[in-house]
Amino acid sequence: MRLALAPDVFAASCGADLVILDARRGSYYCVPDARAEPINCGQDVLVSDDEDLAMGLTKLDLLGAPGSVAQRRRPPPLRRDRGDGPPVRFSAAVWSDGLLKALAASRRAYWRRPFFDLLRVAIASSGRPQKDDLAAAEHTAALFRTVSPWVPFQGDCLYRSLVLRALLAQEAIASTLVIGVQTWPFEAHAWLQAADVVLDDSLDHVSGFTPLLAL
Repeated sequence: MRLALAPDVFAASCGADLVILDARRGSYYCVPDARAEPINCGQDVLVSDDEDLAMGLTKLDLLGAPGSVAQRRRPPPLRRDRGDGPPVRFSAAVWSDGLLKALAASRRAYWRRPFFDLLRVAIASSGRPQKDDLAAAEHTAALFRTVSPWVPFQGDCLYRSLVLRALLAQEAIASTLVIGVQTWPFEAHAWLQAADVVLDDSLDHVSGFTPLLAL
C-alpha cells in the first residue's frame, strides 16, 4: 500500500523504527520495528503492507488523499559546523547591524509560544524568496553567538533556531530549519543550517539525529 501523508505530517525512518511528526498538533509518534519500507525526510508517501499500521495512521488523521501533500524538502548532507570562528566585538558589530533590535522583535514573536505554534510559523515562512549567501549566513551566526548569552531560553533549540532564522530572513539570506529525531531514548532536536554548514550547533551533536522535517 502507498500511504500518502497528510499536509503538515512528516515521517522518517530511524533504523527499524518509524517516527512521525504531526505539525498541526505538535505531536510525535513512534512505531518500533515498523513493517514499512524506509522513508526519508522530504518524502511524502509511506509504503507498507501492514493493514494495522494503515488503520492506526488513519484513525490519528495522519494520512491524506493522493496529491494533497505539500512540497517537501530534504536538507543537504552536512559537511561542517560554523565552529568558533573569529571573535566578534560586541559593542561595534552588534549595534551597527541592529542585531539587538532584531533580537527583541524575534523574542516578542516567538517567546512562550507552544511548540505547534512555532512549527506553524516556520512552515508559513518557508516559501519566501531568499538568496544563498553562506558567508553572510556565517557572519550573522557569529553575531548571534556573541549576544546569545542575553537571549532567553537558550536551552530551547527550536526557539533559538527560529530567532537566528528570523535574523537571516531580514537580509533575505537562505537557511534551512531542520528537526531531527533519535529513538531509544526518544529525543527531538532542532538546528539551523545554510547549505551544508550547521550555524547554531556542532556537527558532532546533530549527526546523532535523523532529519525528519526541513523547512
